[in-house]
Amino acid sequence: MLLFKSDIDLPQFFYNLMLSLFYLFFFVFSDQGRLGSDLACKVTAGITYWLLLTCILLSIFQALRILKIFVWTVTLERIAIFLTSPATIYITSFCAPTLVCSTLAVFISDFFSRNDEFCWIRPDYVWFAVVLPLTLLIVNGVISLIIISIRLFPNLFGFQKVLRTGSKIMAKGTKKQTKEKLIAIFLLQFILGMPWIFMYATLFAPQVTMWHYLFTIVNSSQGIVLFLLFVHKQIQLHRRQANNTQTSSWR
Repeated sequence: MLLFKSDIDLPQFFYNLMLSLFYLFFFVFSDQGRLGSDLACKVTAGITYWLLLTCILLSIFQALRILKIFVWTVTLERIAIFLTSPATIYITSFCAPTLVCSTLAVFISDFFSRNDEFCWIRPDYVWFAVVLPLTLLIVNGVISLIIISIRLFPNLFGFQKVLRTGSKIMAKGTKKQTKEKLIAIFLLQFILGMPWIFMYATLFAPQVTMWHYLFTIVNSSQGIVLFLLFVHKQIQLHRRQANNTQTSSWR
């Protein structure tokens, strides 16, 4: 049982779970005609928006967990450990969206009332529907890029004299694993962020444009892309385990 628990990446598990639920609610339960009542549609819209914010925050914490290996001072290392602790991840990822959704539902009575049988946010509130999620992803991407760039190319930023090489966190990562984690960061941000960039572009045209098609294609293919990434990761894991087993047998 202890071995089983230690093999589970809980933040990644919760992210996959929340993302799956988001797709389920957004594509299956977003039609008021299927739900049967206006109240059920509003509740579904609130749950879907909550799931979206939760997924974004969990993806940000996933990036922070990977970025821990790039910190270069003791202070930053302690901050990184605190920010990626289970308590910080779960409290922030689940409580912050709950607070935001509750506040919006109480103080903006028509926030989830579109009156077009689509269970989502009113188009009047573009800032909450698009700008806020997109801003969180962009800020996270920029911060991640800055930290990685400083750590990998210290000479370009004048940090060569202050970077540590004996970080306890840094010592745990190998070069290959670091490269895989870097790719995972950018793919995660790209896959989750691109549909919202296309959606933002669709807001300024009254007719169907190229952005509408791109949003539909990219948004619909997210699950397939994430599944393929999961399969690729599992294949690499099995190959690594097979190589380790073969190496042990030779010894």
